[in-house]
Amino acid sequence: MGVTKDGAKLYALTNYPPNSEDDGMEGWTSFTYAIEDAKGYREVKAYTSFCNGGKLLSQPVKGTKDT
Repeated sequence: MGVTKDGAKLYALTNYPPNSEDDGMEGWTSFTYAIEDAKGYREVKAYTSFCNGGKLLSQPVKGTKDT
């Protein structure tokens, strides 16, 4: 997926599809990504309101909501 300014590698985990029906985060889509840095490899669950048709936007526009 990319590299942070600190050099950590980011990975999109496609085995965890975006989900908008869990964790009580109404109006938000959850997704899971991985980060690898000096601390090691770990998977992180995150939330976004920047998606379109169930897919995360690579260049979101402020004010975009789940569709």
